[in-house]
Amino acid sequence: MRSTAERIFDYLPRLDGDAGLEEMVQELYAPDATFADPIQKAAGHDAILEMYRDMQRIFPQIDASLLRRISDDRREVVEWEMTFKPKYWPTTIPLQGTTWLELDENGRITNHQDYWDLWEFLRGTMPLQELVAERIPEPLKALLSRKRKKHHTED
Repeated sequence: MRSTAERIFDYLPRLDGDAGLEEMVQELYAPDATFADPIQKAAGHDAILEMYRDMQRIFPQIDASLLRRISDDRREVVEWEMTFKPKYWPTTIPLQGTTWLELDENGRITNHQDYWDLWEFLRGTMPLQELVAERIPEPLKALLSRKRKKHHTED
């Protein structure tokens, strides 16, 4: 039988309709389950369902890979990679993270905690480096470029 985490990852790429979302939440989460990640918290089926709906609206295409999983009867810890394709953004956003799941006696999630780097996510969504680089005066760009080259030759 597939683990709870594996079943979540089975659902993610095909969250293309409300029926799939409701089915996933009802099947995998206990009625009083909680969810938290670096940008949001949700408690109960309705709030968790709304959180997934928001994710689906913003990121209509999600590719997910489960890299590693450690588990016992009541807990699962998984390391994962996801690629999000935002609805109104030209590039995909790669993200790596870890999920901690606590399960009830029926294998349904009571607590779902995602850990990922918010800064990494923001760098993927906003071309900050390019925006900053465009605003650096040419003499400073040349100086920074020389220092970077010197640093690499010392390694």
